[in-house]
Amino acid sequence: MLETRLKKIAILRYVHYKHMLNYMQRRQVYVVDPDEKQEEMFYLPHHAVSKGKQGETKWQIEFGASSHESGEPLEVGSNLLLELFATLLQFRLHPPAIIGEISQERHDAHFS
Repeated sequence: MLETRLKKIAILRYVHYKHMLNYMQRRQVYVVDPDEKQEEMFYLPHHAVSKGKQGETKWQIEFGASSHESGEPLEVGSNLLLELFATLLQFRLHPPAIIGEISQERHDAHFS
């Protein structure tokens, strides 16, 4: 489905190429031969997402890490609800809270 969208929408193709090239340069993503089958290799489905604000459009790539192969169940991890509840309580007990997104570099494509 992504390949079809990339063929139809030029700006999406440009943004996707730019972001994926950046991931490859940082060695976070590798290009593999589609015919090469390796047992210890995992693929993350992804798609480009845009946010429009004040005449600007910002793009980013979102990865679907919770995806699984059809017919295969999702792997279940430990229950983190208690830790989540404790974290939320900490925000209530200590009024100033700082949140942010941390990355090595930020390469947003801006288009008007």
